[in-house]
Amino acid sequence: MRAPQPEPPIPGSFATPSLLAWIVNGKYVMSLPLYRIETDLKACGATISRQDMANWMMNVHAVFRQVGVSCLVMYFF
Repeated sequence: MRAPQPEPPIPGSFATPSLLAWIVNGKYVMSLPLYRIETDLKACGATISRQDMANWMMNVHAVFRQVGVSCLVMYFF
């Protein structure tokens, strides 16, 4: 018997939580532009376009904005 597969962080995407965390860390913690992250991924054998990564960052932002607003509403009201 197998456990059900977890819901993907971005529906319809092959991005895993660990891949998204790696890209977000590179972009916002290490201050790397997406073309440098794209080059690093190519060196590892993965071909992921900057456009895909940019779309993923917008989706991640939308999810965390929703979570942040709901936390603020719960805290202040």
